[in-house]
Amino acid sequence: MTSFCVRLREAGAMVLGIADAPYDSLNEYWLETEAWLRTEFNISGIKADEIDRIKRKSHMKRVFERPGIPVPAGRVCRTAGEAGEVVFSSSLIYGMPVLDAVRGGDMASWIPREIPDDLDELGRRTIGAFGVRERPFHFEYFRLADGALVALEVNMRHPGGLTRSTCSTMRTTSTSTAPGWRC
Repeated sequence: MTSFCVRLREAGAMVLGIADAPYDSLNEYWLETEAWLRTEFNISGIKADEIDRIKRKSHMKRVFERPGIPVPAGRVCRTAGEAGEVVFSSSLIYGMPVLDAVRGGDMASWIPREIPDDLDELGRRTIGAFGVRERPFHFEYFRLADGALVALEVNMRHPGGLTRSTCSTMRTTSTSTAPGWRC
């Protein structure tokens, strides 16, 4: 099989992946796609009709309750009003400009214990300006040498890269309303 892939590449084809061995990305972002592929090609493992119980907290709760495993009280919030607007917020600081990392620098980032007041206030103003509600999103800002904040962009999606798969421990300069989060 490897020779076939190599020959396809040598012939100019873009080969994204052909495998004859079990593979899982081990990245939560791909769980649904992997389950769909398993269902479509009858591959063993978690199938599309089983994915909600391991992806959605409200479904996980029912699974825990069946064998009597305690779960916290709660409910699914479907609007920002139900959830009280922003339901999660955090910030991520890069140790160098991203362009410097692209040019070969070693990128580092860290999570501050507290979101600076000026950043939190700017994020909330951005929510209002763009009418953001009922969906995950993140905002990106630059902090200039004089401490001022400058907006870069608004993304009406979860943050990308490693941020989404590690959001429980990594935070980005962002804001979100129900049913999502600000990360």
